[in-house]
Amino acid sequence: MNLSDKILKVLKSRILNWEYPPNNPLVEGDLSAEFGVSRSPVREALSMLEAMGLAERRKNRTFVVKQVHSSAVREIYELREALELYVVERLCADEGRAGRLAALKQQWLSLGEDTPDSKALDAETAARLDRDFHEGLAELLGNQAILDTLRSLSERLHIFRTIDFQRSGRIGETCRQHLAILEAIESGDVALARQCLLDNI
Repeated sequence: MNLSDKILKVLKSRILNWEYPPNNPLVEGDLSAEFGVSRSPVREALSMLEAMGLAERRKNRTFVVKQVHSSAVREIYELREALELYVVERLCADEGRAGRLAALKQQWLSLGEDTPDSKALDAETAARLDRDFHEGLAELLGNQAILDTLRSLSERLHIFRTIDFQRSGRIGETCRQHLAILEAIESGDVALARQCLLDNI
C-alpha cells in the first residue's frame, strides 16, 4: 500500500465514522504535517475521496467533506434495493442455496440469541455486521460487479446505518429480519424473500 492509499484509508475512516462531519475542511498543509509527508500523496488521497463522493473541491481548490443531501441518500438506497432484490431472486433459484447459506445463517442465529456477546454489540459493530450480511449474499451469487457496486454504496451509507443502529431495539430487529431473509431464500419463496429484504432495507 503506497502513501496516498494509507492516507486515504485514514481519512475515509474519519469521514465514515463522523470524526470529520460534513463541510469539515481537509487542508493539504495540515494533513501533510500530521502524516509527516509531502503534499503530493495528500493531494492524491483527497482526489480519490472526491472520486468516491466523500469530499468535494471548492472554487479556491480546497477540499471539504461532502454534504450528503436526503435526495442523494434516497437515490443510493433505491439502487441498493434494486441490486439486492436481484440477488435474492437469483439465490432463490440456486439449487445449492441451503449449503451456501449455512454459515451466514449460523452467524445470525448466534447473534440473535440472548447472550453477553449479542448484548455487547455497539452501533458501529452492528452496522459493519449488517453490511457484511448484505455483501455476503452478493458474494454467494458470485457476481463481482454487483458485489463491488454494493460495497461502494455501503461505504456511502455507513454513517446513516450507524446512526440507525443507535435506535433502541434495532440490533435485535435486524437479527430477526436477516434470519427471515435467509429462511425465505432457503425455501425458494421469491415473493417472501423480496418482502423480507424490503422490510430490512
